[in-house]
Amino acid sequence: MSITIVGTGGTIASTAVGEADADPDRSPEEIVADTPELTATVDLDFRDFARIPGTHVRIEQMFELAELVGTLDSDDATDGIVVTHGTDTLAETAYFVDLCYDGETPVTFTGAMRKPPSRSPDGPQNLHDSIQVVRSERASAVGVTVTFDQYAHLARDVRKMHTGHVGGFRSPEFGPLAAIDGDTVVWRRVPSAEDRTFRPDREALTTEVLAVTATADMSDTLLHAGLESDGVCLSTMGGGELVPETIGPALEALGEAGVPVVATTRCPEGRLDVERSMLTDFDVLFSDVNGLHKTRLKTIVALAANRLDEAFER
Repeated sequence: MSITIVGTGGTIASTAVGEADADPDRSPEEIVADTPELTATVDLDFRDFARIPGTHVRIEQMFELAELVGTLDSDDATDGIVVTHGTDTLAETAYFVDLCYDGETPVTFTGAMRKPPSRSPDGPQNLHDSIQVVRSERASAVGVTVTFDQYAHLARDVRKMHTGHVGGFRSPEFGPLAAIDGDTVVWRRVPSAEDRTFRPDREALTTEVLAVTATADMSDTLLHAGLESDGVCLSTMGGGELVPETIGPALEALGEAGVPVVATTRCPEGRLDVERSMLTDFDVLFSDVNGLHKTRLKTIVALAANRLDEAFER
């Protein structure tokens, strides 16, 4: 069995610079060197895609990574793909790739919360577990996953929930797909929902999609700024039945200007109540993905594929 490790940088690829800073300067081969026993059970191939912090990842790079994953999938010699990534945007990049990838080769993303020089770095364990996940027969049927702290999560569900804990990645409400016990992957559920696969036009990709969170007595300044954007994503309160009265005129202006508005909930669990939401008065689209960051990514991909109405409920 041959597994390809795709390195993009992040803490798992970092060496210490001073007491607090880190530089993601290590290649995938160097990362694997921390866990030499891996090469005894599988053949490993390596792709040095990037060496950057997760916070520096751009939309265009997410697209290029999705293309690379698709190319690797078309190679019969590749049985699984593990992408190492910075944790701050790991869930976002994994979801972007998931939206664009419909291959059969299992793909999982992983990283580390602790640098290799720390007292107990988590990168080697996460890498070991990721290889077990993509080797599992069930992995090809669940889409792109994220493997962290001995659990495998669905890319659309998982979030970074803690700034520093090694167990900082969790899937609110539905939980992980599987647990990793040593070399054994124990699958406990199947995906509760799946997204359509999109083929975005690279030239149509845009970062001009505004992300706004609804808060008490908020100003409508940010929403009015959306008049100059390609789209606005609004993270609303609760199920979206009501929104702050202060933003109604701005939502009307966006509709009149033809700027698409996509709503999600700022709650990590639950769903928007489409039937009772006053947002229907403004011809807003409704996202079934909780979280502003992932709803924005799905909007960007759908806009570039010219399939916005297929991506969201109106």
